[in-house]
Amino acid sequence: MPHVKSHRRRKKPLKIVLKDRFIHERLVSPRKFAPDSFRMERRGGHRIVVACPKGHFHNEKCKVGMQAQAVLHPKREMGKKFRRVGGKIRRVEK
Repeated sequence: MPHVKSHRRRKKPLKIVLKDRFIHERLVSPRKFAPDSFRMERRGGHRIVVACPKGHFHNEKCKVGMQAQAVLHPKREMGKKFRRVGGKIRRVEK
């Protein structure tokens, strides 16, 4: 499995969306990545969407390392860590 280079964590994710089985947490806009470079990796019950930055994806290989674009948290494990606040879904920090 290739090494995943993570982006620096922001204080707030760009967007959190509730789906059927997962809570989608977008870390970086997908526009910053090459369209053909998106991959999904599993880490336990979580899924991480990784991609290569634009301009660095050649011959099906990333020259600078894949970066995390989004994290899909399993709803059954992570549902208590997210709450709907003012019509938006927010991460609850303790």
